[in-house]
Amino acid sequence: MRLAALTRQIEDTIWQFSSPTIGQAEFAEWITTQMRAAGVNDARVSQPTFRSLSGDVPQGAAATAPSSTSGTCADGACGLVELRAGVRFAFNAGGLTKALAAIEGASRLSAVEQLNASAREGRVDMTVVTVARVIPIAGTDRAGAIVADAGAPSNGAPAPAPAAPAPKKIVQVRW
Repeated sequence: MRLAALTRQIEDTIWQFSSPTIGQAEFAEWITTQMRAAGVNDARVSQPTFRSLSGDVPQGAAATAPSSTSGTCADGACGLVELRAGVRFAFNAGGLTKALAAIEGASRLSAVEQLNASAREGRVDMTVVTVARVIPIAGTDRAGAIVADAGAPSNGAPAPAPAAPAPKKIVQVRW
């Protein structure tokens, strides 16, 4: 019983997304929001990369999102993924302290993995990392754009927790 409670507590801190692509977008947006709330308005967040942490995904499968890492997801079936983004902004001791506190103290699992602050160069570079669970939603295409609202997840994946917010709708633009 205690193990089930601890497992649920851990699951509640892990991000949940319907695809790695949506996870990348929402993670970057969340970092930008945290930085602005900390008073750092000039932060530039790089496009987050993802790496599959599930060993059951065959390597060489078609990826559902661009990645500079070796992890891939076959048709969005990733299970756990690690998301990583770089953040760069002008050095400000107060803003840096507040930004670190916001990222490390968030209700969702996130951490500053690498930090380089240089008062001489007037710049801060850091890498923010998190773990997320990919739970595909029926009605999503391979790029992660939602084409219809549907209740049950596809591929036999467990349903997301009812308290988790629904992913934001994305408009797919083709040139």
